[in-house]
Amino acid sequence: MKNLNIEISTKKVSLYTGTVRNDRIEQECVYKAKINTIYNDGTLSVDVDGLLRDIISGLREAGSVDSITVTSIPHLLVVLDENDEMLFPCLSARDEKIERLGSNVIDTRPLFDECGLVPERYSAAYQLASLRIEDAKLFERAFSFMFLADYIRFVLTGVKATDSSLALANALTLKDGITWNDRLFESLGISNLFPSISESGSLLGMLEGGIAKEAGYDAGVYSNPANAVLLASSMLHPVMMITSYLGGRIGLVNNTLIANDDVYDANGKNIKGCDGENILLFPFRGYELIRKLKSQMPGGTSFDTIEDIARSHRTFDYIDIRDERLGRGNNIAETVNVILTENGKESVSNEEVIGLLYNSIARYAVGMIRLLDELNESSADEVLVIGGAAKDYYLNSLISMHSGKKVCASGGFFSSTFASLYMLKKNGEVNDSQILPYIKRSYGMLTFRRKDEE
Repeated sequence: MKNLNIEISTKKVSLYTGTVRNDRIEQECVYKAKINTIYNDGTLSVDVDGLLRDIISGLREAGSVDSITVTSIPHLLVVLDENDEMLFPCLSARDEKIERLGSNVIDTRPLFDECGLVPERYSAAYQLASLRIEDAKLFERAFSFMFLADYIRFVLTGVKATDSSLALANALTLKDGITWNDRLFESLGISNLFPSISESGSLLGMLEGGIAKEAGYDAGVYSNPANAVLLASSMLHPVMMITSYLGGRIGLVNNTLIANDDVYDANGKNIKGCDGENILLFPFRGYELIRKLKSQMPGGTSFDTIEDIARSHRTFDYIDIRDERLGRGNNIAETVNVILTENGKESVSNEEVIGLLYNSIARYAVGMIRLLDELNESSADEVLVIGGAAKDYYLNSLISMHSGKKVCASGGFFSSTFASLYMLKKNGEVNDSQILPYIKRSYGMLTFRRKDEE
């Protein structure tokens, strides 16, 4: 079986084929293109027409596949009229109009009790609320709302459906992930124009006739989670997961949904996995701060250089990286020293700031790991770090040292890998016990342990 995953990021669309051969995962990028963005009146939007043209070109380049999946940024929305024409380009999660909404637009605590999570500031609920307020006439012409991944699947098959994981991740359903939260829509003054919910992993339909002809083959298109953590956790539990420089997550499968004060205060999310299990996720801030720090360093400074500086300026001191001032356009080194001064500590050099920031991120990770262990029915002896975060050896060694857990890191796989693995699992070609060995053989894996455990 060969799966084709359409992977949509903030800057590009990539189409990867995935199959298993000789006990290895074989991924091939068959097509890649830059996504055009449109900026108009405070709105940064995606050129969906251009995106669709690239996807069809990619389908042709793939040759022939058995199944097609789509992974995408989970908050991107398309609004259609009664003729299924887009009223405007895809709403982006970075829409500045959302910033003008009051913080009380959504009463988050009742919503958390209803669905087990709090929507992120740029989620569908906030986007639609801003659209209703600032584009009322256009909003009145709306006939249906669709997440971008669902819209792509609709164009490919002619079938409208809302993936259950996308609906729940945007806090639009109740805890079961399949029942719309009517109270939320009513509180926002918005009619629910989303298509009916489909279970993740379900077959939506075959390629629509015209597209199948252009591609040169037919294939089934499946509904699947857009989030790599959801895909991976459904196959790798009881391994704890950390993923991504941007919009990072740390999560662990737990059979019981947990919606208490500890989870609410930590901005936790209960999400249904591919096979119906509950996955408790926490936001994982930190890696993006290193990326931001690099952008503020002199030109030519590499991540390796920053990591070397952190190693040579080790410290046991740390700050709370959840401080909002670190996430703004402020200079990180100056902001860290402001925070230190406020806590009665002395300012440090720029090199010492880097060492302190690394230790602070590691401490934050350990706090989330321990909270997951306390809240979940089953603990995890291993922490798997995937994506770009796997490349930071020193940080991963700090997480292992502070947590006492074995940290396994592999940067060679991504959303498309897990989308293909999930389809191969559904087809019976791969079982859960084979996933990690396949990853290790295909992409390599570094392991970090406390020295006394080696």
